[in-house]
Amino acid sequence: PEIASMPDTTAGERWHASPSALPNGRGVLFAVSRSLARGLFDIAVLDTRTGKHRVLLRGVFAKYTASGQLLYVTQDGTLMAVRFDADRLTTSGEAVAITQGVAVRGLARVDLDVSAQGLLVYSAGAARAQARELVWVTRDGSATSVDTSWQRNFAGRASLSPDGRSTAVTVQDGNLFQVWVKQLDRGPASKLADDGITPSWSPDGRSVLFTDVRLNVMQGPADGSVLPVRRFGVLTRPQYSRDGHWIVGSVDGDIFAIATTGDSTRRPLVGGPAIELRGVLSPDGRWLAYDSDEGGRTQVYVRPFPETKSAKRQVSVAGGAGARWSRDGRELFFLDEQNDLIAVPVSLAPTFAAGIPRKLFSYSPFGSINFLFDVSPDGKRFLASRNVARGEAERSDKLVVVQNLFEELRAKVKP
Repeated sequence: PEIASMPDTTAGERWHASPSALPNGRGVLFAVSRSLARGLFDIAVLDTRTGKHRVLLRGVFAKYTASGQLLYVTQDGTLMAVRFDADRLTTSGEAVAITQGVAVRGLARVDLDVSAQGLLVYSAGAARAQARELVWVTRDGSATSVDTSWQRNFAGRASLSPDGRSTAVTVQDGNLFQVWVKQLDRGPASKLADDGITPSWSPDGRSVLFTDVRLNVMQGPADGSVLPVRRFGVLTRPQYSRDGHWIVGSVDGDIFAIATTGDSTRRPLVGGPAIELRGVLSPDGRWLAYDSDEGGRTQVYVRPFPETKSAKRQVSVAGGAGARWSRDGRELFFLDEQNDLIAVPVSLAPTFAAGIPRKLFSYSPFGSINFLFDVSPDGKRFLASRNVARGEAERSDKLVVVQNLFEELRAKVKP
């Protein structure tokens, strides 16, 4: 395999997905995920001759038709069509709406295809992700609902407070991402911020750290008594050290640390051409666990902190991501490439040492890397989330087949 495109981080691009090659081999259409500060998704085209790509229009999915049009789906599930020159890789004229109600799921997933004879098929349904509920999962994989009355479109990892009595979680509401705090198990839930993602807790459990739409580090009291304020500059997935002296997070695929007192300049920890994410410090503050694809597949590594360049240890064997330490520092947990939750016994002193990874249970009922877990203070269970089962009568998805699409396109998309 060869790398075909690289996200332009200076333009706010996060990742590329849903590629669709043009029949003449001249280019590839794909979706571009952008940072929250610059919108959500765009449709771009890769020029196979130059290896460069450029944005064509706003949308989440695109497909070229044999009749010479570009079909694309917007964030709200509208199917659009516009003239497209497959040799020049350019659009022209005015885009027109073909239909509405195309299902757009999490991470802008769309099921749609067009045959060479003009047969269109797509999945239709509400343009929102399925509701989820928080669950406690024991080490053997048994799950118990936290509060069946509180179901939301959760995103990312639900973060447990230091005492394990509350959780901070990202809730997606349409195109907005909010930070909520919920008292466990059946206690009240309150919205902490209208704009925020990837929350985590201060060591004393009194406040919550998160990233706003401009990717600034924000902090507010967990009880919502005052509005959150900007704490530091740009940093994603911010995490406090146990002693509160450091905040660790990522910027453009590299990991940094910020001192909470004195000089607050970002200090690079792990960087380079590889993508390093989800840095988290051990309970004693001496070791940094993180994800990296430096070897061609994503694995979990551990380095000494703060002198990260002095040593490195790969902990995972069959891929790994989303590491979490046990509160006593004796175990490291993560998901492997089979989506199994793995536990590794570790020791932190006099130096770091890792034992043999052991599978606890399949994480598939609870999602994947997009819905990570947190570890209870006693290490006996995990806080995760899962889709809420819905009856057949409540399902909104259906498969739609449209015949003679090209005739409709010729009538609506003027040459």
